Amino acid sequence: MTATTRVIFLAGFALAAYACGSDTPTATSTASIEITDAAVNPTNSLSFVVGYKSTGADSVRIFVKNPAGVVDTTPAQAITTDSRAIVLGLLPSTEYKLWGEVVSNGRVERSDTVAVSSGNIPTTLQEAKIAVSSGHLTGGFNLVNTNGADGGYVTAFDSVGRLVWYRKVSDASLTATETKQQPNGDMTVYVGTSSGFNVAFGYYIEIAPDGSERRRFSAPAPLYTDSHELQMTFSADNAFQNALLFGYDRRRMTPTRPDGADSILAAHHLISVTPDGRAAEIFNGWDNFSLSDRIEPPDLPASSDIDHPNSLDIDSDGNYVVSWRNMGAIAKIDSRNGRILWQLGGVKNQFSILGDPLGGFSAQHSVRMTGPNKLLVFDNGTRHTPSESRAVEYQLDLVAKTATMIWQFRHSPPLYNQFQGSAQRLKNGNTLIAYNAQGIVVEVAPDGTVIGEGKVEATATTTIPFYRVTRIRSLYEWAAP
Repeated sequence: MTATTRVIFLAGFALAAYACGSDTPTATSTASIEITDAAVNPTNSLSFVVGYKSTGADSVRIFVKNPAGVVDTTPAQAITTDSRAIVLGLLPSTEYKLWGEVVSNGRVERSDTVAVSSGNIPTTLQEAKIAVSSGHLTGGFNLVNTNGADGGYVTAFDSVGRLVWYRKVSDASLTATETKQQPNGDMTVYVGTSSGFNVAFGYYIEIAPDGSERRRFSAPAPLYTDSHELQMTFSADNAFQNALLFGYDRRRMTPTRPDGADSILAAHHLISVTPDGRAAEIFNGWDNFSLSDRIEPPDLPASSDIDHPNSLDIDSDGNYVVSWRNMGAIAKIDSRNGRILWQLGGVKNQFSILGDPLGGFSAQHSVRMTGPNKLLVFDNGTRHTPSESRAVEYQLDLVAKTATMIWQFRHSPPLYNQFQGSAQRLKNGNTLIAYNAQGIVVEVAPDGTVIGEGKVEATATTTIPFYRVTRIRSLYEWAAP
């Protein structure tokens, strides 16, 4: 477990006791903690499940010491009826000494120390790492979807590239793709066979930090569940409100192919799913787009959907910003009525693009709002001459209808990803950019200086064919990365 997992929590330790027979009340501790068992987490051999008995306290912290004598601690974890705590981010096949601590009236009570060893990493992941080739990646963890001969995984690598957390989510018949940490600290991942336009089975799984499954989400029948994005929303008190995802259906369109034959094409629906499983349509691609909006290669019948949404972000006003890859367009959608508020790029572009030497973006992915009317784009760059992928940021003026480039990063030497890839603005101002075709992840400063670069590897000679790489701050809870 690395130091970056430390999180400060407020715990309500307010019990008071008084010494008998004294004129002056003296606060004493009424808390106690005893470790009853500790074992490797069955879903993650780099994690312990620790059983304990405790009285007189609201939360517990578990301390671990590795063979080198380095001590680290979990965040405070609420004491629950099953009296079990989770320890994350361990090294494989390593013996740790661990103990628990609780606090009452300002006094720390500590359990006895027990020894327990972490387990072996699954064969598929034993050589997995981010091989940092230059500089360094700044703190936190890098979340990546990983697929091997035995199935799909969600994996997290620390800032030096070591695997520190994983969860197997499927067998080899299904693939793990879009994964992220949601605002409640849980991980989500798409499991299935969807490419966004085919007849496919799939769903999203929500996974707690300890690896337990909380919920599953999918588009309502007869729609297929799209694999590109799931966003969960929560109230101020962290209560789950809804999940936003894309579903699609397929229709015969005549004629559309170069040989004059019919094509069966897909278009997408933006769906909201509530905690009780009710699904409601927010936006219908068939009602808003036509085949003439589709401008990005490859030509039909390959990649046979009209729109191909590949990212969804929730703007600060609560409305939705969607990237439509096959249309070369980004649109903002009113969350109340599904109306398109504006469109940047594509056939129905409403903006003049200023200050951009490449004249705009093409086949883009991973569009994220970075401020008021400001958006960061992973520009796949299919229609650039020559094709080149980059990260680019625009400031929109909704009155003048301009999109002014305010930042870009172009890799040296140039890289090109026809599909997938991601760009993420970090809290420290840096940008994390992932080029999946080459397996490369690079972190750059605001001035474009490369802070660190590495390759996401399955083995020393093969890369992990990831969808995105996203930075998270803690394995235990959500914090702005």
